[in-house]
Amino acid sequence: MNLLSDELDLYPEARYGNENIRTGSATKEALENLFGWRLKRVPLERWDEETKSWIGHWPNFFRWEEVVPVQFFPPSVANQVVSIGMSQPGADDDGQWYE
Repeated sequence: MNLLSDELDLYPEARYGNENIRTGSATKEALENLFGWRLKRVPLERWDEETKSWIGHWPNFFRWEEVVPVQFFPPSVANQVVSIGMSQPGADDDGQWYE
């Protein structure tokens, strides 16, 4: 899978002790080019524990929002991939400030 792009890094070790689960990181552009998955960066909402309501956004904190879900898998790996998902925020996210 890592041969598909220099902007995709699938980690070799199994996740949660399951040989069928892998984690990794990728750029927004790689996800769009390889899987048709479109994301955008949006401000992180701020939750007020006292009032139990959303009160705007955290300054300078962002999360990814899905614009278009995964559309396809590259033919060379399609029989090896069942699904793709993301965590928030990604541990490998270096705070890309641009869209």
